[in-house]
Amino acid sequence: MQETVTLPTNDIEFEKRDTFRKATILKYFPQSNYGFVKDEHNTEIYFHVDEMRFVGDRRDKSLLVEGRKVGIDIGRTSRGMRVTFMKIY
Repeated sequence: MQETVTLPTNDIEFEKRDTFRKATILKYFPQSNYGFVKDEHNTEIYFHVDEMRFVGDRRDKSLLVEGRKVGIDIGRTSRGMRVTFMKIY
């Protein structure tokens, strides 16, 4: 059985060993498959569905809605930071 902890700031349960950076979908444009997340440090980070991988049980891009809590891993490119992995909570 996995141990979970509730974070009081956003009322979402995370696995204790989950090491993803926590973020919230700020904007998502489904017709173009891109958007922006805001992490816990208020940094806005770009993502494009075709340029990242989904991890975890929820991998349906229809779940990408503004306000949704996600876990992210980022990479740096010549154009700045981008989401490389996303876990939808």
